[in-house]
Amino acid sequence: MVKKEKLKEIKLTGIAASPGIAIGPAHIYSEEKYIIPNYKIDSKEVEKEIKRFESALSKTKRELNNLRKEFLKKVKTNELDFFAVHFLILDDPYIEKEVITEIVDNHKNAEWALYEVVNKYLKNLKSLKDEYLSERAADIQDLAKRLMNNLIKKQPKPKLQLENAVVLIARDLTPTDTASMEKEKILGFVTELGGSTSHTAIVARALEIPAVVGIQNVFDFVSENNTIIVDGNHGVIIINPNEKTLKEYKTAKSVFEKFSEELKKIRYLQPVTTDRKYIRIAGNIEINEEVDSVITHGGEGIGLFRTEFLYLNRTELPTENELFNIFKEAVEKMKPYEVIFRTLDAGGDKIGGSIKNFQEANPFLGYRAIRFCFDNIDIFKTQLRAILRASYFGNGKIMFPMISSVDEIRQIKKILNSVKESLRKEGKNFKEDIELGAMIEIPSAAITSDILAKEVSFFSIGTNDLVQYTLAVDRNNPKISYLYEPFHPAIIKLIKQVVENAHKNNVEVHICGELAADPMAAILFIGMDVDVLSMSAINIPEIKKLIRSISYNEANEILNQVLKLETAQNVKELLHKFLKEKAPDLLKE
Repeated sequence: MVKKEKLKEIKLTGIAASPGIAIGPAHIYSEEKYIIPNYKIDSKEVEKEIKRFESALSKTKRELNNLRKEFLKKVKTNELDFFAVHFLILDDPYIEKEVITEIVDNHKNAEWALYEVVNKYLKNLKSLKDEYLSERAADIQDLAKRLMNNLIKKQPKPKLQLENAVVLIARDLTPTDTASMEKEKILGFVTELGGSTSHTAIVARALEIPAVVGIQNVFDFVSENNTIIVDGNHGVIIINPNEKTLKEYKTAKSVFEKFSEELKKIRYLQPVTTDRKYIRIAGNIEINEEVDSVITHGGEGIGLFRTEFLYLNRTELPTENELFNIFKEAVEKMKPYEVIFRTLDAGGDKIGGSIKNFQEANPFLGYRAIRFCFDNIDIFKTQLRAILRASYFGNGKIMFPMISSVDEIRQIKKILNSVKESLRKEGKNFKEDIELGAMIEIPSAAITSDILAKEVSFFSIGTNDLVQYTLAVDRNNPKISYLYEPFHPAIIKLIKQVVENAHKNNVEVHICGELAADPMAAILFIGMDVDVLSMSAINIPEIKKLIRSISYNEANEILNQVLKLETAQNVKELLHKFLKEKAPDLLKE
């Protein structure tokens, strides 16, 4: 173990999870530990054990409901009811059914039955090559811990009592940990685990508390009451800062807070350039509870509703009516703005039910997304029926992921027409003229976008995968992640080609990948005449500020200069210089 330094300034780098700067004393937050009992029960004890489990389940729901109310008071809005994820899991009848099956069939005590079922789900989630989905494992762990406490009848950990405001240092923080904390006593969060979509990051952003996560071995360097700086803008913490560093960060903190207040005023203004060019800004969401966050941050529509979450952690597939009710709520909340539903962008590894799975050497290039849907037509049709019916109540649209050729779009249309015909025969209301879009994330789709544009109403460019597939780089592979370069000239030229082909055919172009929220990339998209930028809600005000700070003509001129450059580094240097001149507050470095 590294010896702790108490006086020397120490700088550690992690992941920027929530923007802002916090300065204050460190408080070490310890984890709650317990031993899970494991024993066999007699057949006559089975009914009693089931009742014990169901009683703990009911108590957990009551506790979570109280915590949810407490948390929503702190954020003063329903803009991020992340406890909805907990209730989705807790209300899933199949989890309850599996625990009861363990008790009945294997004569396991309720605690151990719960442990085995939860472990199975955790193993599946953690194996997924998807940051957001794999980190939902933390929500299941949080629920399991609370359920286990209620089964064991252990008193829950008392609410954190703090005399002074502190920077909280923890291995990880559960949603129920953070919901019970006094917001005014927490200056910042620092955790050893987690990523940008972990619950700690989500909660920190909702509470507007600076946070840095994923700092390995943080406890080897920090002690109770050490002065600590949390730089949530750059993913850095500084322990025992010297006077010079402290002065610099106090100034930076003041500047950032002033900038944040400015952004709050901007969020409801129109996203128009100085020469009156309008670029619509929409939000990306996973669950309905995030719709309010998009609205309160100034978004005009949902540019990407990821539907995969509705299929996770289940032994049986969601029904048409279940999907319909969820989708209907989304379109009604967002009316009159659009909600674009992306059909399943997953493979059998993420979906429950009687789907036969198999191991693939490279699942990113394999059996997933539209390929999976073509092979599991009943699942696909159920989702299409639900989207069509829900869209009758608002402005719903459908887009299809991992499109590689025009043949796939034509096949989709045949399936969609058959679904519409069956709905007509059943006398069910649905949106007859629903707009269809193709996701452009495979080079073959980008290169043939002139052909695809004749078949759809809009394109949505998934920059994350387009970069990965074009440059042949798995960004999750640390050996080659340095090659994952969104500002590579090939990427810029490819996206520009897609935009031109689309607009020649009166087709809108949306950007829904991470680059939409990058101010330097957004300059290029404005210059390309992209119609919609879709991003996480928290990024919307920043990109609005950018749009309102520059002219379309300026952005187009920068784009023309960029197209003559030979390296990504040259591109970034030029964009950095332009951004520094026009909107220096938005610089990430």
